Amino acid sequence: MIQQTRAMKPRPRSLILLVAVLVGMTSALLPRQAMAETVIKELPPIPLTSVTAPGSVTGVGPNGEPAIYWMSSGNSAVFSATHARTGEQLLSIPIPNAQGSWTLSRHPSGDIYIGSYGEGRLYRYHPGDTTVEDLGRPIAGETFIWSTTVDDKGMVYGGTGQ
Repeated sequence: MIQQTRAMKPRPRSLILLVAVLVGMTSALLPRQAMAETVIKELPPIPLTSVTAPGSVTGVGPNGEPAIYWMSSGNSAVFSATHARTGEQLLSIPIPNAQGSWTLSRHPSGDIYIGSYGEGRLYRYHPGDTTVEDLGRPIAGETFIWSTTVDDKGMVYGGTGQ
């Protein structure tokens, strides 16, 4: 009787497991000194060439010019206005109780309403003012105003979420 033998093929799962174990053992055997020699060097300053402003709205600027209102994120967000035609900065107001905004809406009166995140506060800016009015937290416990809109009668609505 002749017996035929087949070559044993390694199973893919077994091979992957074997490679993973060997890689793990190799890194565990590295001397601590070799790992300690890894140094992260400080990078030179990187120039900021743009700012993310997820929410913005157009309106009339502080002196009657066409403006784009927006808010940049940060430890204290900054409410800004930029001249729509020239790109000139018209306004920059830090907002200490806000980390940023996804939504700004223009009221028929020309006022700008800003829904913020961090503390979920609503703000109002009247073009020409040098401050932003904190209208408070519309809903206790909410930390994020995702959207705002104003109807044709001037009622401001907002969508919240934590």
